[in-house]
Amino acid sequence: MHTNFDGASGGINDVLAEILGLRDIESCGISRIGEIKPCCGIEEFSRLVADRLNTHVLWVGNGLVERVMVVGGSGFGDEYIDLACEQGVDVLVSGELRHSASRYANARGLSLVDATHYATENPGMKHLCERLPIESVFIDDDPLVGVIER
Repeated sequence: MHTNFDGASGGINDVLAEILGLRDIESCGISRIGEIKPCCGIEEFSRLVADRLNTHVLWVGNGLVERVMVVGGSGFGDEYIDLACEQGVDVLVSGELRHSASRYANARGLSLVDATHYATENPGMKHLCERLPIESVFIDDDPLVGVIER
């Protein structure tokens, strides 16, 4: 059921794409791909992601960002990186970035933004709570992750 909601209409990835301000959104399996206008550099885009999702982010890559793919949760597997490259995506936004994924994406010319597993799924869960036909309360659970800047 969890993965089904990731790709469902109005689910995790639709909400994530909307919050990030993507346009001309298309479904590509459970992921969503859209355009960010105006295009911007990867660092500026990463700041936008951090701001919109109220979280810290890690990013790898360089270049301009116009075409964006989102996969809420843990979407930095080779299959999503390959799909993003096949679809002409500039950056993939997800959570749980691993060293091997960053090296693989870099070799393919794809930038990655890790906005954490929690922050990429939380907005979709909040939206689900609002859509339920019964009275429900969304409980925001801070994952208590700290970031030290040098």
